[in-house]
Amino acid sequence: MVKENIADSILAKVNDRVMSISNRLSKQYKGVKPFDSQKAKPEDQLYWYEHLGTQDMDYLIEKYGRGAINEYVFNMETIKQRRKK
Repeated sequence: MVKENIADSILAKVNDRVMSISNRLSKQYKGVKPFDSQKAKPEDQLYWYEHLGTQDMDYLIEKYGRGAINEYVFNMETIKQRRKK
């Protein structure tokens, strides 16, 4: 039987520690504006929305849920309609 490399066990412990800290920080700062972030301009939001592919949409639905993405699409379409006027 092959003996496990000590570096593998050290890496596993480090990864566990990083995940633990990451989870703790995400709970602590949930709902807080990220550091040094700026709200995207509507023009930039529309640009990225119009360039979303089907794989991108599938990923977003999987990550945020269908309801949140429907709301996002509605908001983007509303902005597009306002710009046409």
